[in-house]
Amino acid sequence: MFLGPKFWRFFFLTAIRTLSLVGLILAFAATIFTTVEDGRAIHSFTGEGDNFSTSSNSTSTSELDYLPNSTVPQQPAGAFWAIVNHGLVMFQLIVLFIAEIGLEWTTKKFNIYFPVLGDGFGLGPLGIFQALLGATILSHHVNTFTLVASWFLTVMGFINMLLGLIFREKIHEKRSWSLRDRARDVVPSVNIAGVRVDPLDAAERAAQVFKEKSWAPRHDEHDSTEGAKAELPTLGWANPANKPRPFLQRSVQSPPLSFNGRP
Repeated sequence: MFLGPKFWRFFFLTAIRTLSLVGLILAFAATIFTTVEDGRAIHSFTGEGDNFSTSSNSTSTSELDYLPNSTVPQQPAGAFWAIVNHGLVMFQLIVLFIAEIGLEWTTKKFNIYFPVLGDGFGLGPLGIFQALLGATILSHHVNTFTLVASWFLTVMGFINMLLGLIFREKIHEKRSWSLRDRARDVVPSVNIAGVRVDPLDAAERAAQVFKEKSWAPRHDEHDSTEGAKAELPTLGWANPANKPRPFLQRSVQSPPLSFNGRP
């Protein structure tokens, strides 16, 4: 069975998205691991004070820029800001992971509160954030696992930036997991008077027009007798209260008539 180019494009973009999600998960796990290592280093430093023992010899920590085997700098509130940095990195990784999954309700929220991660933009902003977080982690001396995870995240960030430049905002529709978007790859377009028309787009547009231009009567105008009477003309007779009156209702009443036709 021959598979068209749309299928292979969807398969390629889905594979890139899967690798991007894996990179975010690995970076999140590596950040947790680094946070734990920094916490152990801070605990050892506060427990042993200035005579902190390194793996090679006993050295005064005042001579070191960082606590041994950690990313905690030797400066005022260095331990606090190191932990805050790890927390912010993990929070951003979670946000990017949710944006990369691309669920319908999360995309709507991003369109409102953080549009650059919504479907109105391509993958360029997502790739920039991924490369930025990867470079932030790589700027410190880390263990092998964190090093590999950060490199992987950074590379995926550059790939997403490249895809954003190629496909722009249309990439969200081309790699969407919804059945409606995938049906566009199966249903062929129709050529009408030299113009290619997508049947699904035409059907959605017709449904929208029918909903906006509905000819059904509104219930608030015809659901009661009073409403029907209020629409009848008053023929210009006096009405100080500006209230509509039923037809043939006058301000001046006619004299009563007798049975013989005389007043």
